[in-house]
Amino acid sequence: MLEPGLTQLNIRLQNRAKAMAGAMLAALACLMPAFAAQALPPQPKEQAQERPGVEVLSVQDGSAPAPDVKMPAHLFKKKVVAAAFDVVKPGQLQDIDDIAHGFPRELLARLERSGKFLTRSASSLLGAGVAVDVPNLHTVRQLAEFNDSQFVIAGQVVSAESWAVPKFLGLLETKKRLLAVEIYVFDGLSGVLLTRHRFDSVVEKEVVVGRDKTFGGSAFFATAVGRALDDMLDAGVRAVSADLEVQPFAAKVVRISNNELTFDAGANSAIVPGDVLGVYRISHQLPLMRPADQVSLGTQEGMLGRVAVSQVQLGFSVGALSADSNRKGIQVGDLVRWYPAAP
Repeated sequence: MLEPGLTQLNIRLQNRAKAMAGAMLAALACLMPAFAAQALPPQPKEQAQERPGVEVLSVQDGSAPAPDVKMPAHLFKKKVVAAAFDVVKPGQLQDIDDIAHGFPRELLARLERSGKFLTRSASSLLGAGVAVDVPNLHTVRQLAEFNDSQFVIAGQVVSAESWAVPKFLGLLETKKRLLAVEIYVFDGLSGVLLTRHRFDSVVEKEVVVGRDKTFGGSAFFATAVGRALDDMLDAGVRAVSADLEVQPFAAKVVRISNNELTFDAGANSAIVPGDVLGVYRISHQLPLMRPADQVSLGTQEGMLGRVAVSQVQLGFSVGALSADSNRKGIQVGDLVRWYPAAP
């Protein structure tokens, strides 16, 4: 049993500890709002309400259009041309009917059916059934210009090699075939390679097609090799669509008359009256090169003004230039461009 003096001392110490704990809790309660304000990120200001179907464009760099160039709710169809694919080893494809032309032709048909593109086929300028390097800038720009296209698709059939895998001490074997295709997507205005995709598939057992089956026909796609190439084509369409979805739409000025501007995209490109686009000129300076490997990054553009579409025909549109446009500086061949909104 503790002495009376020690008991009173313990009681006083306990009361003092309780008082200090209460004071600390009260202080923490006062400081919590300040800590919470510092921990939380700043809240964005409420944006102004836009008219239905229109969003304000977010500009990322100085070459992009002015902030008041509006983004329509609909998507413009971009013009795409595809060349014949090169075949690295023609001897491996003796049983397949004209894959060099058939693969890009079927790829274009599926891109067209997606409703996002206007497609053109150019089998004579690229692709000769033999392996070549990736097309150079001049060749790509020439192909795009000749076929009135904004983007160029080229590619290679890299492999169609067949081999046999022995089983049961060599008494039986399983035949296999490797199919490998590369697809290149270029910007037709600058000639720059935007993306490069490779698709591979291994087919077993039924590895021979037969040249009597036309590439892309129902009999062709009923074979094991045809089904593998069918899957590759679908994957190629998804890849190319994703590549070009983030690229800005562009058309070319074909006529200037006082305050009116005509460009070569119309109803077939999903242009509608009321669309507002920027007018640009590509710099005549040499393309910007990446210092490390001297790969071309593209060419600079300068904005000349804006055009508001008032009349739309099937293959062209007419619009009025904005008051702040450089009307005397705009020429035939300049670009009419729209940028998709930033994510």
